[in-house]
Amino acid sequence: MRDSGKVLLAALNKLAEEAATVKPKPEPPQLRPLPFLIYMADGDTAPGSFNVFSQGSELKGAQRVFKRFPETECAPPPEIVAELGDLGQSVQMQLAVVLQRCPHYTTNMAGRWGGASAEGAGTCCVIS
Repeated sequence: MRDSGKVLLAALNKLAEEAATVKPKPEPPQLRPLPFLIYMADGDTAPGSFNVFSQGSELKGAQRVFKRFPETECAPPPEIVAELGDLGQSVQMQLAVVLQRCPHYTTNMAGRWGGASAEGAGTCCVIS
């Protein structure tokens, strides 16, 4: 898992770098994959597994994007909507909420990722 974790971390950094340069705001397809790349890179809790959150400076770019753009639209791509018609109202996805599923994530990390702090935990919806 270590090698695949590092590959996923490299993909995360590249996508975060691209998203950070888009003005005024990146499109949902640039933001939605970010937390899922972190989730897939983070190993399980077994001793010696890859802990993506211990990578420190390698995550700084992604953390800045999470803080700057904490949520994104979660809707089907325009091509699907064009083919199937309007599928209803889209929802907003909070990027930091996905991180809560990572085995090595702890609630005291929330502030670094643009999520609700430990004091505010439980006061925020997953999907609003």
